[in-house]
Amino acid sequence: MLRKLRFFSVLVGAGLLALAAIPVHADQRTEPVDIYLVLDKSLSMEEEISGVREYVENYIVNELLIPGDRLTMITFYGKAHIRFTGLVNDEQSLEDVTFAVSSIEADGHYTDIGNALDTLRQTLERHGSTDRRRYLLLITDGKQEAPPDSPYYSPDGSFNHQFLEQTKTIQREGWKIHILGIGTESAAKELAEQLSGTYTETDSEGAEEGELREKTQDILARVEAEGPFLISNLDRDGNGTLRFSVQTFHSDKTIPITVNDATLLIEDKGYPLLQEPIQITASEQSAEIQLPVQSKELSEFISGEEDKIVQGELVFRFDNAGFTPSRVPVSIKAPVGLPLWVLIVIAAAAAIIVLFLVLRGRGKQKPEDDQQQKARKTP
Repeated sequence: MLRKLRFFSVLVGAGLLALAAIPVHADQRTEPVDIYLVLDKSLSMEEEISGVREYVENYIVNELLIPGDRLTMITFYGKAHIRFTGLVNDEQSLEDVTFAVSSIEADGHYTDIGNALDTLRQTLERHGSTDRRRYLLLITDGKQEAPPDSPYYSPDGSFNHQFLEQTKTIQREGWKIHILGIGTESAAKELAEQLSGTYTETDSEGAEEGELREKTQDILARVEAEGPFLISNLDRDGNGTLRFSVQTFHSDKTIPITVNDATLLIEDKGYPLLQEPIQITASEQSAEIQLPVQSKELSEFISGEEDKIVQGELVFRFDNAGFTPSRVPVSIKAPVGLPLWVLIVIAAAAAIIVLFLVLRGRGKQKPEDDQQQKARKTP
């Protein structure tokens, strides 16, 4: 028997109104979103795949989705395949999703995450542009291990240049990305850092449905950063203030975010702006953020642009929880004037010069006064 999503059926007859509903998720979400599931089905997932199937069907499909959501499910190993993509808003689409989930088996060689993201990009191109909020949940138990013929292959399993270039687009588009690592030996943390996403890992090598639920209970909660992003009050020593706003969606909680790093990119050169990690707090109410930044090198680079606005790109790195997008255009107001200590030295030097000139003038005036007095005394 098909499990039903939270669909509402309204039948109006001769004086009869029937309403059937299943309770909605805790966040009471009414806004349809796009959810992308990218599932590792390599051979190393053989013991965990049944738990993943139960988790996806019982939690993601039958509890998290609401009518109008678009679901795309991609499975990958050395290759990637689209299992389902489309709106989930009736019993037929629900049946199709359920069948697609139930047929997943862990039977593939290699783990090519880059190829899976390529397949995701192709799906996005078919969907076209949208103003929906997008979510990516990637479930894997291992590291990037692309086959030798893959453009994402590297001998040591590291993320190569081709892979890192691909992540930039995702960072700019404001996705909420979560990596669910199966087992503590997964590369969930490293992958989350590259994609500017959040991550959780299971406490053991297994994948029980209950633990997977617990690790992703706030998966739809997101913090969005809103521009304009502006670095102002920048002095000659590189001290300034970065201003923007943040707001939380699909959560009634305040969300603490630790910004580990903010790097400004101008003409392919990077300027680190934070001296140490900074924590901010986001809530349902839009809040203005002012981060102190410091980069002597940046100040020197744009020192000849007084009173001008310099454009660049800002890349944020977080301690797990972060905001989206993590790669944004930023305007830098070039420094005007000199540092305070220089102004003080100049003022002091000017005062000394003025005092010297005054005293010198008085010294020249005294002999002239004496000669005038003598001339008056002479008959």
